[in-house]
Amino acid sequence: MDYIERSVVVKKVMETKWESGSDGAVAMEIVAATPAADVAPVTHGEWIEDDYGYNRCSACGWEWDEPESVTPYCPHCGAKMGEGEIDD
Repeated sequence: MDYIERSVVVKKVMETKWESGSDGAVAMEIVAATPAADVAPVTHGEWIEDDYGYNRCSACGWEWDEPESVTPYCPHCGAKMGEGEIDD
């Protein structure tokens, strides 16, 4: 799957001088010629606290060495914590 920057494509389409009766082929050429953005899939998770106060990442199972430690991202797998849908 390729990802593109919407603002780049919109700008290129808006800059194009459209001829009457155009069937959209030019717009498709612009979209096809736009370079893909450099993106990575985002994994979502949550910190799960055990009975001893240690937190475990729901995405990879990594557990903090210190009780009650949490961050917005898992330092082991990079899962984004507490936002969006949790990945199974």
